Amino acid sequence: MSAKTILGVRFFQFYTIYYLIAKKQWDKLVKIGEPAVEPLIEALKDKDQDVRWEAALALGNIGDERAVEPLIEALKDEDEDVREAAGEALEKIKGE
Repeated sequence: MSAKTILGVRFFQFYTIYYLIAKKQWDKLVKIGEPAVEPLIEALKDKDQDVRWEAALALGNIGDERAVEPLIEALKDEDEDVREAAGEALEKIKGE
C-alpha cells in the first residue's frame, strides 16, 4: 500500500470517527476500537454531559489503557452520571 493510500485510509477513518461521535453512534465507535480512543478521550471534555457520559462508557468498553488518566480526571466531572460512568469504565479497564 502506498503512503498516499495509507494517508487516505487514515483520513477516512479519522473523519468517520469524529462523524460517529457527532452522530452519537457509540456502539460503532466501540467496534472501531483502538483508533477511536483518542477522539473519545477528547469527548470527555465536551460541553454536553451526555457526550461525556457516553464517551466514558465507550472507553470502558474498548478497554484501552490510554484512557485511564483521562478517566481518572473525569471522576472530578461536575456531572454525577459522568463521574459514575468514568468509575465503571476504570473498573472495566483494570479488570475489577
